[in-house]
Formats: sequence, structure tokens, C-alpha cells
Amino acid sequence: RALVERAAKDADDFAAVLRTGDDMLRRGVGESALVGFALWFGAIEQQFGDRTRAIRVFERVLDIEPGNAEAGDALAGLYRDRGDFAALRGIYNQRLAVEGPELRPVLELDLALHLAEHDGPEQTMAVIQALLTQHPDDQRLRTTLLARVSDPVAGAAATNVLAAQMREEGRWGELVKLLEGRAEKAPDPTERARLWR
Repeated sequence: RALVERAAKDADDFAAVLRTGDDMLRRGVGESALVGFALWFGAIEQQFGDRTRAIRVFERVLDIEPGNAEAGDALAGLYRDRGDFAALRGIYNQRLAVEGPELRPVLELDLALHLAEHDGPEQTMAVIQALLTQHPDDQRLRTTLLARVSDPVAGAAATNVLAAQMREEGRWGELVKLLEGRAEKAPDPTERARLWR
């Protein structure tokens, strides 16, 4: 795998990797070997090839390992990008069914952030606030929100929630840093202007 990838980079020809990957998937690979290969191949398809094929590859991984976080995260992004919100909810419901209770709040938060564009800011904020009320000391929720601040879609909702918390707790230095960071990444000029005020 490493040799194929290096050769493709050197030749600037990732189509060769995609052809090799297709051949390997068609010939059939043992399930244990398939997961690692498919995650690698799916990521290359996602970046350089056919995103519909990437979806099929990642879905195959979840057929074998329903709780595979890497495949689930990749599919969530792909489904959201193509506006397939029913499939996006389905992938999270599948992961919520197999994950332990300690990971569920983070997955629910991530789903709400992914659905921000579809459900609208008010619905998204309500879900996030409810999660934070249920799990006020869960540091992973804050970490997940911080990680989403630069996301073009989910970033606005994540920033609003974090900013409200920081104001409430008087963490002014962190608040300024958060708002400046979001202003640099926000795709919407109106949001950028509001943040710089």
C-alpha cells in the first residue's frame, strides 16, 4: 500500500491508486484486511476520485464494523456535502446504537452541528443547549465545539454556544480569541462583520 501511494505521489497520478483499489475490492479481500485498506482507499477516492464511490467504500466498512468512527466521520461529511440529511441521520443513529453511553453526548452534538445548515440555527442551538444542560461538565462537548468553530456550516452555531459560555464565566481573553478565530474562517461576510464589531 505504501509503495503504491508513494509511486502515485511521485507520478502525481492518484488515478493509478484508484484503479488498483477497484481491482482489489472486486477480487475480494478478507474482512479484517479489507477495513484498513478500504479506509485508505475511501479517503483517496474522497479527495482525488469519485465521491459516490467513496461513499460506497465507507459504507462497506460500516457493514463490517458498524462502530468504525473513521468511516462514520467520513460518511457524515460526504452525506452533508451532498445534502443527504436522511442518510446523515441514519449513519449517526447506527453509531449511537453501537457506542457506549459515554460517547453518545459527543455523537449527538456532532450530529446537531452537521445538521446546522438543514435544521437551521435555532433548532441546532436548542439541541446543543439541551446537551450541555444534561452534561454540563463534559469536557469532550466543549472540545467538539471548539473543533467545529472553523467549519463553514457548523462553526456559527458552535461559536455562539461557546461565546455565551465564555461571557457567562467571564473568560474575556478566550472569548476574544474565539471570535477572532471564527471571523477569519467565516464564509459569510455578514457574520464576519458582526464578529469584528
